[in-house]
Amino acid sequence: VTCKHGLWKVAGQCLPEGARTKSVPVARFSLKFNVERMASGDRAEPEGVEQWAREHLRELTSAVARLLNVSTRNLLVEIIPSSPAAGRRLGTAALRLSVVVSLEGLTSRGAAGSSGSGSSP
Repeated sequence: VTCKHGLWKVAGQCLPEGARTKSVPVARFSLKFNVERMASGDRAEPEGVEQWAREHLRELTSAVARLLNVSTRNLLVEIIPSSPAAGRRLGTAALRLSVVVSLEGLTSRGAAGSSGSGSSP
């Protein structure tokens, strides 16, 4: 596993020496959400927002997959920890997510099924 930015966490997965590996193209970006209030109505604090996100990471990953119209198998979503003072000046807490999408097997809209002959299936 190549780790350039220190964000990949591969717990318990090791590659035996000499194992075949495959490199695939990916797109990487981050999403930021400003949260003012929690579902309880309480004012959002960074620690509480990040704890909620950790508890709901599967649901967040599914939501990002639906947004991007990709399978969750092609997606890695991680929570980017915030600094303690982040968002306090504005009275909000920021939730930042790192998103990595595997581009392997994805086609652009309109390209799938196009034979170039002008005929439709």
